[in-house]
Amino acid sequence: MRTCLEILLIAVASFVVALGVNALRDNGLSLSTAYQVQEPVLPELTTDIPTVDLDTLKALLQGDMVMLVDARDDAEFLAGHIPGARSLPLNRKESAYDELRDELVSGRTVVTYCVDPGCLDSTYLAAWLLEMGVGDVMVYPGGIKGWQAGDQPVERNRGGLK
Repeated sequence: MRTCLEILLIAVASFVVALGVNALRDNGLSLSTAYQVQEPVLPELTTDIPTVDLDTLKALLQGDMVMLVDARDDAEFLAGHIPGARSLPLNRKESAYDELRDELVSGRTVVTYCVDPGCLDSTYLAAWLLEMGVGDVMVYPGGIKGWQAGDQPVERNRGGLK
């Protein structure tokens, strides 16, 4: 009986520590957003999507030539995003697309981004947008971390989404 109690205490302590570590990490898992299994994106659909570097993205934004789309979840977007970006989280892409449809098909180039080069959500979202008929789509693989590493400003909307 005592062994079972010790195992239970270790399991509970491990769970509490894991929650604490997750909360302290910059890229911890969102525990408030319902996870939705994403349909697999075929690799050949993502290899032909053009990418932009930081300097090119800044030039495009200055010329108001692009619509910038953040593929991260709502909580991450609200915590900080590239100024002017619109939220279109991969985990609720259908409903967010419906809200932004007119802007997405307005003829401007759409540039997607997420966290950093290791995050493929922006690429998956870009491939999906192409499938939905959005004409000109690119990916900024540097993500929000690349933007911040380039000493660029971050916008915060803690009160609500744009």
